[in-house]
Amino acid sequence: MPLDPPDCFAWLFGEFISIYNECDTTVTPESIAGYSKLHEIHFTLFELDLLFRMKAWAADERMKLDRRE
Repeated sequence: MPLDPPDCFAWLFGEFISIYNECDTTVTPESIAGYSKLHEIHFTLFELDLLFRMKAWAADERMKLDRRE
């Protein structure tokens, strides 16, 4: 399902999708730290908070999709 995040969050959402796909949908603090170290990205505390909110949103959306099937 394609999503169109606001322009100000497009980069961070793209990074979240990369982390989500690389981690087999199990995003942990360690996986984010490993991703940021590997790609030499320094996430701010605000961005980290948003990544964890995106993680919760993704889990909710996945649960909704699983219920439909």
